[in-house]
Amino acid sequence: MRRRDFIALIGALAVAWPLLGAFLDQATDTDVPWWDALPTAGSLAGQWLLGRKYVENWPVWVAVNLVSVGLFAWKGLWLTVLLYLLFLGMALWGWRAWQRLAAAP
Repeated sequence: MRRRDFIALIGALAVAWPLLGAFLDQATDTDVPWWDALPTAGSLAGQWLLGRKYVENWPVWVAVNLVSVGLFAWKGLWLTVLLYLLFLGMALWGWRAWQRLAAAP
């Protein structure tokens, strides 16, 4: 990933997270709008990276899934926690598979 793209991605996240958090705070009854907004903004970033086939999409998905596991555990949504643990495992597996492909001759 080029440095310029990385800086743009961080900038987009820095704007999207607070905007989405403020929207959720005003428009919904969530008690954790900022934590709800973080995985949503991160998922948009991860999907953008994946669509461009940047290997950096995988650590973003790992981070999104870790935050989601914590968020849903806080909410007591245990089946959703299990689902996001599965997603976390899939992201780790995908990251490793892409690293292997990149290292192959």
